[in-house]
Amino acid sequence: HSLPYITARAMVDGDITNESFSPQMYRDPRILAFMQRIKVSEDPILTARVGGAVPTRVTAILLDGQRISREIDYAPGFAARPMNRDEIDRKFRGNVGKRWEKDRTDRILRTLWALDRTDDLPSLLGELALPT
Repeated sequence: HSLPYITARAMVDGDITNESFSPQMYRDPRILAFMQRIKVSEDPILTARVGGAVPTRVTAILLDGQRISREIDYAPGFAARPMNRDEIDRKFRGNVGKRWEKDRTDRILRTLWALDRTDDLPSLLGELALPT
């Protein structure tokens, strides 16, 4: 991944989705211009943190010189910052997007959430298989 690209795309769109990586989106002239103004650098203080953290900081400098900075130690989905069921469902649905019908996605999610109580893995694998 390109940090300047995903940073620009997230700041413009508010999120990163599968569509963010389509050729049309990747070639967006606004994003390409914005990427030229993004600087990626390591902060040794963040790197030196202990305890398994994977810290990230984003600082935006506005045209008037105002600085807006946000920092996290763990991205959503890390063990120290687990996603809840709704967040996982939303991410799964976002990743399969329009590739699968809603009924199929619903069935797969139901099966996955009951995986510890099922002995019918072939059915799940069949649902996950791409058509040939």
